[in-house]
Amino acid sequence: MRLTPLLALARTLGPGALKTVARVAPLLATHPEAVRQGRQLLEQLAQARAGRSPEERLRRTVAALRGEAVRARDRAGDGAGGGDAASSAVSADRAAEWVRQADSLSTALALVELRRGADRRRDLDRVQARTDALFAEVFTATVGDTGRAPDPAPGP
Repeated sequence: MRLTPLLALARTLGPGALKTVARVAPLLATHPEAVRQGRQLLEQLAQARAGRSPEERLRRTVAALRGEAVRARDRAGDGAGGGDAASSAVSADRAAEWVRQADSLSTALALVELRRGADRRRDLDRVQARTDALFAEVFTATVGDTGRAPDPAPGP
């Protein structure tokens, strides 16, 4: 599967998304399933970013990231995914932390919306930076773990 469409989609989401996708490109080049999962997540974020205001775009982006984190947590809680490499490599604790971070971002965004002027713009930039960092972590784990062999079962 070609990476060019995936990189083009990441480019529309901004430099942070493009850098994240480029970082895992070697893995994506050899794992078509990782490309499919990556495209799905990027498309969700592209839809989220279609909001009219910066606040709405961030709110939708955080919701999409939270949804992916909940799915990862649920897959990890199902006994390491029953052979699905993508779900077996993301631990329930790691995914739960992503959910907590997304909830924290939602709370921060609600507080930012109470502000006005330069303070609001500065705080929005901070929330955007935290959202970009969470995206990078979730995306890298989602597509990166697809290419990994499942962790061996612990010994007796």
